[in-house]
Amino acid sequence: MNSKKIFLVSFFVFLILIFFHYRGWLKPVETSARFILGKTSFGLYSISNDVKNYFGRWASYKNLFKENQKCLEKISSLVANQSDLTQLREENNILRAQLNFSKEESRFVLANVIGKTPDPSSNIVLIDKGSNSEIKEGQGVVTGGILIGKIVKVESNTAQVRLLIDNQSRIAGSVLNKDKTAGIINGEYNLRLKLTLIPLTETIKLGDQVVSSNLDPDVPRGILIGQIESVQKELYQPFQTAIIKPAVDLNKVTIVSVLIN
Repeated sequence: MNSKKIFLVSFFVFLILIFFHYRGWLKPVETSARFILGKTSFGLYSISNDVKNYFGRWASYKNLFKENQKCLEKISSLVANQSDLTQLREENNILRAQLNFSKEESRFVLANVIGKTPDPSSNIVLIDKGSNSEIKEGQGVVTGGILIGKIVKVESNTAQVRLLIDNQSRIAGSVLNKDKTAGIINGEYNLRLKLTLIPLTETIKLGDQVVSSNLDPDVPRGILIGQIESVQKELYQPFQTAIIKPAVDLNKVTIVSVLIN
């Protein structure tokens, strides 16, 4: 079939369709076609919207993830800055307390805690000042005006401080009560302090402050140590015992003053 015949046939079919259309004979077919085309176009439109929304949500999630990462970085930076500020504030408070204490004590040497002995049975720290700074064995060591220990070993540029909570620590102390109760302060379990040799006739109460006494030749009297946390009495024993809560966390000391007699 040549192209001329195809054209004539197509033209003839077209005329027939136009005639049927105006006669209304194609109305059912046209209605069905419009229905099918409507459904198809609606389905394509819905699919297009779904695809568009999917990629839109993906882009939104991507941007949200980036913003979240930026927020997390800012939070981490703020936390680090806050930690630095807290540490600086604590060190500043310690130095202020040392300065106030130095107004009463004529001579002292400021030192940093640079380490701790590896022996788990002891509680001894290392400081960065020694005999070159007039530090000697037996001298008292304070932080923020609070007595924390004594010098037990000295080298030219370093020294060791036995903290009061060390099991081998012994120092004379007294209670700020009406009886001016005196006793010996011992370290116990490397965790707490115990005031021993307290006569049963003397009254001590929870919260009473404990200070150094004048019975220790190397430590000035009246330096704060802690406060009474509990009192222990045993029948038929000539003395009572008190547990002392240190006025400072001895495991977190970073700056100290050595009292130079």
